[in-house]
Amino acid sequence: MTNDSIPNNIVHNGEDIYSQLFDSANDSIIIHTSFGEILYVNLTMCERLGYSREELMRLRIRDIDKTDNSKDSATLIEDLQERKRIMFESIHWTKEGKQIPVEVNSTFLHFQAIPAILSIARDISGRIRARERIQRSEKTLNEAQRIAHIGNWDWRIKENIHLWSDELYHIFGIDPQPVDPDTFYDFIHPDDVQSVKDAVEKSISEHAPFDIVFRIRLSDGNEKYVHEIGESEHDENGEITRFFGTTMDITESYLANLKLQRSNRDLELYANLLQHDLRSDLHLILTQIESHRLSRHDTTESSNFLDVVQTAAQRMAKLLDLFQAPPEFYEADIVTMLNGVKDEALLTNPRLKINISNTTGQESLNASAGRLLPLVWTNLLRNVIDYAGPQAEVSIVLKKIENSVIIEVSDNGPGIPTSIKDNLFGKGVSTSGKGFGLYLCRKVVEAYDGSIELIHDKTKKGATFRVKLQSL
Repeated sequence: MTNDSIPNNIVHNGEDIYSQLFDSANDSIIIHTSFGEILYVNLTMCERLGYSREELMRLRIRDIDKTDNSKDSATLIEDLQERKRIMFESIHWTKEGKQIPVEVNSTFLHFQAIPAILSIARDISGRIRARERIQRSEKTLNEAQRIAHIGNWDWRIKENIHLWSDELYHIFGIDPQPVDPDTFYDFIHPDDVQSVKDAVEKSISEHAPFDIVFRIRLSDGNEKYVHEIGESEHDENGEITRFFGTTMDITESYLANLKLQRSNRDLELYANLLQHDLRSDLHLILTQIESHRLSRHDTTESSNFLDVVQTAAQRMAKLLDLFQAPPEFYEADIVTMLNGVKDEALLTNPRLKINISNTTGQESLNASAGRLLPLVWTNLLRNVIDYAGPQAEVSIVLKKIENSVIIEVSDNGPGIPTSIKDNLFGKGVSTSGKGFGLYLCRKVVEAYDGSIELIHDKTKKGATFRVKLQSL
C-alpha cells in the first residue's frame, strides 16, 4: 500500500485491521469519489446519522451534506491535490432531518485506483454552543459598556499586547487601533498627565490598585472627564506582567456636580446674607415691641396685637435658626412635634381650634423626619387660617399602619377648588396671591421618604391632607 492509498478490502472485509480501527473511532469517517459516490462509512457515522451502512452506501455525499457553502467533490479533489489536506466546517443531515454541525478534515487518496476523498467529520455541536454563548456574552458586555459608558483595557506587558474594548475606543473618539502607553498619554490633558503617571507608577511599585479622575482631549478639541480604575499582576519575581482596568466616561455627572457645587456655594452665600439681614430686621422688630410694652401706653388690645406680632417674629427667627443646630437636635417624635406646632399656632391665632387625636395608644410616635418637617404642619395650619378663617376648626388624627405613621389634617373650611385639585401640589399653584405652599410641603415630605396627598373624606366638610412617613 502506498502512502496515498488504502486497502480495497476495507469495504468488504469487516475483520480488516483498518475497518476495525475506523469503526472504533469517535469521529465519523467517510470515503467518497469526485462524483459524490460514497465508497465507505464507519459505524460512528451510521449511528450519528441514523442510517445503516447499506443505506448510506446507496446515498451520495450531497444527501448528507446539503450546505450551500460546502465544497463539491470535484472542487475538493482539486484543492486536495494542490494542498494535500484541508479543513472546513459544514453541516451533516441525519435521516430524521436533524442538523449536526461538523468540522471536516479531508485528505486525497486512491481507492481501488480511483481518486477519492477521505474525510473525518467531528461533531462540534458543543463547540458551536460554547461559541454562541461566548458571542452572546460579548454582545451583552458590549451593550452594557455602551449603556454605562464604561470601557476596559488590558496591557499584557511581556507579550506587548494592548487590548481595548469597543466602548473604550468610543470614549476616546478614535477608531480601533493599537494604543501603546506612550500613545495613551497623548490623549490626556497636559495638566493631568503627571498625576496619571504618578498613580500608575505607584500602583506598579506598591502592587496596589489605582483610582483616578482625569481629563482627555478628543480630536475635535472637546474634553471629557474619565474615571479610571486599574491594577497590576506580577510574577514570582515581582516583575509586572499585566496591567488592566476600566475607564468610565463621567463627563456629564462630573460637570453636573461642578455646577451643583457652584450653586450650593451661591445658595450658602445667599442664605448667610439673607439670614444676617432678616435677623437684624427681626431683632429691631422685637426690640421695638419690648420698648412699647415698657411704655405707659400699652393697652389690653395693643398687648394682644403685640403678642401676635411677637409670636410671628419669633417663629421667623426660629426658621432662620433651623440649620444652626445639628440634625440630631430636632424632634423625631411626631406627637411632641405636632403639640409644639399647635402651641405656636394658637399663640398667633388664639381663636383657632386644633384637636389632636392619637389613635395609636402610644405616647410617642417616632418617624423618619428632620428639621424641616415642622414647617409642613405650620404651612397646613396657615392655609387653614388663610382659607377657612381665624376661627376655623382643625382635626389632626395620628394612626400607625404596619411600618408607617399616618397623619391626617382636616379642617371645616370651604375645601379645595375643583379647578386646581389635579395639580394641587404643583409649583406656584394658588387661587389667590397667598399661595398654598403645598409644592414645598410635598418636597419636604418626599425628602424624608414620605408622601402627602389630598384625600376625599365624606365625613368632613373641608379639606383633608394625609401625610405618610416611615416609622422608626
